[in-house]
Amino acid sequence: MFVKKLIPAFIALIAAASFSQARISNPYPTAVLRKGDIYLLKSKGEWKRLTRLGDVKWLCWLNQDSICFQRDRETGLQDSSNWRGFAIIRDLFVVTRDGKSVEQFTTDHFAQEPSPSPMLGRALFAHNAAWFTEEYEIWETIRPNIRNRPLGIRGHSPDGAPNQKWTAAALNGKGPSGVGLYRFPSNDAYRKIEGAYYRPRFSPNSKWLAFLRAADTPDSSGLYAYEIPDGEVRFILRTPEGYQSIKDFGWTADGSGFILVLGHAGNKRDAFFYDMEVKVLTKLSDSGDIDQATAWH
Repeated sequence: MFVKKLIPAFIALIAAASFSQARISNPYPTAVLRKGDIYLLKSKGEWKRLTRLGDVKWLCWLNQDSICFQRDRETGLQDSSNWRGFAIIRDLFVVTRDGKSVEQFTTDHFAQEPSPSPMLGRALFAHNAAWFTEEYEIWETIRPNIRNRPLGIRGHSPDGAPNQKWTAAALNGKGPSGVGLYRFPSNDAYRKIEGAYYRPRFSPNSKWLAFLRAADTPDSSGLYAYEIPDGEVRFILRTPEGYQSIKDFGWTADGSGFILVLGHAGNKRDAFFYDMEVKVLTKLSDSGDIDQATAWH
């Protein structure tokens, strides 16, 4: 009788352990940018190449079936005082998750750093605020007519909240200057978090805005988060020992942790999964050439 009572509890314990292990070791699929092309990391060591372009610079999941990305294409033209900005043109494209279709998403030639808009099927991007400056503003591109519109937000590296209530952007500046939280679709700056913060990203439940922090003081670099709407900035993770920096990050699909790109010896960069609950860091790739990595959420 005693053994019979133990069996259900033992099964439950095994199931819980199996679930935890699966969640830690299997945060797939993850879209990664390497060598100018997009790959789908389906499991450790299992890659599916989605593009063969060689000039991809930035990517994001537009929805669960497609990935939006930036291309930098050289035109052969020379920039000059009266003809500036066309030596390299930047536009957004979309590739399906199976890699069978690639479509152009903008014809702006100044679109960069795409992210999903709070409105489904649309994308946010950074656009030069003026011809002769390095300041940017946030625009939105709208299909199917490929129309673009400015949101009136000065900044770059935008992101849109899944609950369609917020946008965020890194503040303009020569270095990391902070991030701004705005009510979508207005340019109302609800909160500006000033400091060495950059690369804002909303959690899947839209309750948190995470961002990276540059090393302005010893041991200050790493990953931080702000609780929306009126919380405080909280420390999440320092650059792990043995690694040089967190190059990029994105939330996992269930919000349990982050996909990280960590730089290490010899300028190598690999993808990792950090589980916030159990504080475990799991390596996802061994190629050493990952520039970005993100999961759909």
